Amino acid sequence: EELAVMRESVLPSLFKNLIYNNHHGNQKGRLFEIAPAHFVDGDKFGEENRLALVFWGQSEGLWDSKQNDQVVFELKSTIEAMLRSIGGRNWRWDKVSMEECPDGFHPSQTVSLFYEGKVIGLLGTMHPALKDENKIRTQVAWAEFNFEALMTRQPRAPKFKSLAKFPGTDRD
Repeated sequence: EELAVMRESVLPSLFKNLIYNNHHGNQKGRLFEIAPAHFVDGDKFGEENRLALVFWGQSEGLWDSKQNDQVVFELKSTIEAMLRSIGGRNWRWDKVSMEECPDGFHPSQTVSLFYEGKVIGLLGTMHPALKDENKIRTQVAWAEFNFEALMTRQPRAPKFKSLAKFPGTDRD
């Protein structure tokens, strides 16, 4: 259950897209990327596919009033909806200690995803210093997961239950 160090990340490429979009007037956006991440583990080289997501900003316009919802909760609910849609059953969010929190994530606003018996990724808000350095004025939430661990035992066979022998009726 120990949090594995996030190896080489896919987030930097999404971060470049976030900066580009934000500096060109897109105050709201939702991006994702599935890409291989390469890493060195001791004397071995490895590669694993990663799913990375970044959400920033909120809707605001003539007909939309600005909401005070945190973007990180929207991202969290999106991930939970994805887990339910693929038939995931056993997951939980665990707080990440300040020592384990990787660069770029806010140390007190980051959680790890424990799924199917192991920690497979992180979700959190962007570190304020990183936002200030890149002149990002909106809320930013991002996440990165081991895609192969997410897709364990996929596709899952749908479960069926038999029809009731005595179905309920509204009127006799």
